[in-house]
Amino acid sequence: MKKIGFIGVGVMGHHMVNNLIKNNYELHLYSRRKESLKEYQQKVACYDNIKDLCKNVDLIISCVGYPKDVLEVSEQVLKYAKKDSYYIDMTTSSPSLAEEIFFKGKYLLDHIRGGHLYADHFFDERRRHRQLLSDHAV
Repeated sequence: MKKIGFIGVGVMGHHMVNNLIKNNYELHLYSRRKESLKEYQQKVACYDNIKDLCKNVDLIISCVGYPKDVLEVSEQVLKYAKKDSYYIDMTTSSPSLAEEIFFKGKYLLDHIRGGHLYADHFFDERRRHRQLLSDHAV
Protein backbone atom coordinates (compact mmCIF):
# COMPACT_ATOMS: atom_id res chain seq x y z
CA MET A 1 0.00 0.00 0.00
CA LYS A 2 1.60 3.22 -1.06
CA LYS A 3 -0.50 6.06 0.37
CA ILE A 4 -2.92 5.80 3.29
CA GLY A 5 -5.64 8.34 4.02
CA PHE A 6 -6.98 8.43 7.56
CA ILE A 7 -10.25 10.15 8.49
CA GLY A 8 -10.82 10.81 12.19
CA VAL A 9 -8.00 11.62 14.57
CA GLY A 10 -9.93 11.43 17.83
CA VAL A 11 -9.81 9.19 20.90
CA MET A 12 -9.26 5.99 18.90
CA GLY A 13 -7.91 7.27 15.61
CA HIS A 14 -4.91 9.18 16.92
CA HIS A 15 -3.40 5.99 18.39
CA MET A 16 -3.63 4.24 15.04
CA VAL A 17 -2.30 7.30 13.21
CA ASN A 18 0.71 7.46 15.55
CA ASN A 19 1.50 3.79 14.92
CA LEU A 20 1.22 4.24 11.15
CA ILE A 21 3.61 7.20 11.34
CA LYS A 22 5.96 5.24 13.60
CA ASN A 23 6.01 2.43 11.01
CA ASN A 24 6.86 4.86 8.20
CA TYR A 25 3.65 4.70 6.16
CA GLU A 26 2.93 7.65 3.90
CA LEU A 27 -0.04 9.10 5.69
CA HIS A 28 -2.65 11.70 4.69
CA LEU A 29 -5.09 12.98 7.33
CA TYR A 30 -8.50 14.60 7.55
CA SER A 31 -10.41 15.49 10.70
CA ARG A 32 -13.56 17.53 11.15
CA ARG A 33 -11.92 19.03 14.23
CA LYS A 34 -8.98 20.96 12.81
CA GLU A 35 -7.30 21.20 16.21
CA SER A 36 -6.82 17.40 16.08
CA LEU A 37 -4.47 17.85 13.12
CA LYS A 38 -2.13 20.43 14.70
CA GLU A 39 0.35 17.90 16.08
CA TYR A 40 0.60 16.17 12.69
CA GLN A 41 0.96 19.11 10.30
CA GLN A 42 4.77 18.93 10.26
CA LYS A 43 4.80 15.11 9.89
CA VAL A 44 2.16 14.23 7.28
CA ALA A 45 -0.16 15.72 4.68
CA CYS A 46 -3.30 17.21 6.23
CA TYR A 47 -6.44 18.09 4.27
CA ASP A 48 -9.37 20.46 4.70
CA ASN A 49 -11.83 18.06 3.06
CA ILE A 50 -12.40 14.40 2.30
CA LYS A 51 -12.51 14.95 -1.47
CA ASP A 52 -8.89 16.12 -1.69
CA LEU A 53 -7.70 13.37 0.66
CA CYS A 54 -9.40 10.66 -1.42
CA LYS A 55 -7.82 11.89 -4.66
CA ASN A 56 -4.33 11.37 -3.23
CA VAL A 57 -4.43 7.95 -1.52
CA ASP A 58 -4.75 4.23 -2.29
CA LEU A 59 -6.36 3.16 1.00
CA ILE A 60 -8.82 5.15 3.11
CA ILE A 61 -9.36 4.30 6.78
CA SER A 62 -12.03 6.03 8.83
CA CYS A 63 -12.51 5.99 12.58
CA VAL A 64 -15.28 8.40 13.53
CA GLY A 65 -17.69 8.76 16.45
CA TYR A 66 -21.17 7.48 15.70
CA PRO A 67 -23.16 5.61 13.03
CA LYS A 68 -24.46 8.92 11.58
CA ASP A 69 -20.82 10.01 11.19
CA VAL A 70 -19.93 6.73 9.48
CA LEU A 71 -22.74 7.24 6.99
CA GLU A 72 -21.74 10.84 6.28
CA VAL A 73 -18.05 9.99 5.83
CA SER A 74 -18.65 6.84 3.79
CA GLU A 75 -20.90 8.70 1.35
CA GLN A 76 -18.09 11.17 0.67
CA VAL A 77 -15.43 8.47 0.47
CA LEU A 78 -17.46 6.41 -1.98
CA LYS A 79 -18.14 9.51 -4.06
CA TYR A 80 -14.55 10.74 -4.27
CA ALA A 81 -12.28 7.69 -3.85
CA LYS A 82 -10.23 6.58 -6.82
CA LYS A 83 -11.63 3.56 -8.65
CA ASP A 84 -8.89 1.19 -7.48
CA SER A 85 -8.71 2.35 -3.87
CA TYR A 86 -9.85 0.53 -0.74
CA TYR A 87 -11.94 1.75 2.17
CA ILE A 88 -11.90 0.42 5.73
CA ASP A 89 -14.13 1.79 8.45
CA MET A 90 -12.84 1.12 11.96
CA THR A 91 -15.77 2.68 13.82
CA THR A 92 -17.82 0.42 16.06
CA SER A 93 -21.16 0.59 14.31
CA SER A 94 -24.21 -1.47 13.45
CA PRO A 95 -24.00 -4.47 11.09
CA SER A 96 -26.98 -3.16 9.12
CA LEU A 97 -25.16 0.12 8.44
CA ALA A 98 -22.07 -1.77 7.29
CA GLU A 99 -24.22 -3.83 4.94
CA GLU A 100 -25.93 -0.71 3.58
CA ILE A 101 -22.57 0.92 2.83
CA PHE A 102 -21.15 -2.29 1.38
CA PHE A 103 -23.81 -2.38 -1.29
CA LYS A 104 -23.07 1.23 -2.28
CA GLY A 105 -19.46 0.56 -3.23
CA LYS A 106 -16.14 -1.08 -2.42
CA TYR A 107 -15.98 -1.47 1.34
CA LEU A 108 -13.98 -3.61 3.74
CA LEU A 109 -15.38 -3.73 7.24
CA ASP A 110 -13.68 -4.09 10.56
CA HIS A 111 -14.27 -2.41 13.84
CA ILE A 112 -12.37 -1.74 17.02
CA ARG A 113 -12.91 -3.90 20.06
CA GLY A 114 -11.50 -3.07 23.46
CA GLY A 115 -11.48 0.72 23.61
CA HIS A 116 -8.65 3.21 23.24
CA LEU A 117 -6.04 0.99 24.90
CA TYR A 118 -6.63 -1.61 22.21
CA ALA A 119 -6.50 1.06 19.49
CA ASP A 120 -3.09 2.18 20.76
CA HIS A 121 -1.62 -1.21 19.86
CA PHE A 122 -3.92 -2.10 16.99
CA PHE A 123 -1.49 -1.84 14.07
CA ASP A 124 1.48 -3.19 15.99
CA GLU A 125 -0.22 -6.33 17.28
CA ARG A 126 -2.78 -7.40 14.70
CA ARG A 127 -0.89 -9.44 12.11
CA ARG A 128 -3.71 -9.58 9.57
CA HIS A 129 -4.01 -5.79 9.56
CA ARG A 130 -0.28 -5.40 9.24
CA GLN A 131 -0.40 -7.63 6.17
CA LEU A 132 -3.36 -5.70 4.77
CA LEU A 133 -1.36 -2.50 5.01
CA SER A 134 1.80 -3.96 3.53
CA ASP A 135 2.87 -3.57 -0.07
CA HIS A 136 2.23 -7.27 -0.64
CA ALA A 137 -1.44 -7.24 0.31
CA VAL A 138 -2.81 -5.52 -2.77
